[in-house]
Amino acid sequence: MRRSIPSTIVLTLAIIAGVAACETLNEQVVMSDPRYVPVEAPEPDPSYRIPPEERERLRPEFDAAALERLLARINPEHRPSVLAGFQLPKPGKRTHMEVWYFGDPELQSLLEEVWEPFWDTVPLELLKVDDSERPGRARAQARRIGREQKPNP
Repeated sequence: MRRSIPSTIVLTLAIIAGVAACETLNEQVVMSDPRYVPVEAPEPDPSYRIPPEERERLRPEFDAAALERLLARINPEHRPSVLAGFQLPKPGKRTHMEVWYFGDPELQSLLEEVWEPFWDTVPLELLKVDDSERPGRARAQARRIGREQKPNP
């Protein structure tokens, strides 16, 4: 199929505009940038609590207490975006990305605690073969297998 020159020009300009927009939107702040704020807070905030209006929107398959412990370790600037990954979206809004990974081992361990109840809804057979890399799977699998192997008194 042969395209006309004007439609080819329009298509080319649309692609260029799209690429330029993506590059602008994907501008990342690197560690050497003065705007960089690390995800982990310099000091945990043991008094941090999820505000009641935000707690109401938490998805039930996550451990709210573990999430509070995790958020207490997150820099306040990053808390809203991390929290949003564990909440139901506001009416008319899109769902936020789930949080699956932190580079810091202590944060990752807390994240796995947050995810543990999620795995209680998954049949053990599926839990054993899941390869999604969602956190907490291995911990939940070991816990459930251990429960099944204990003799009944």
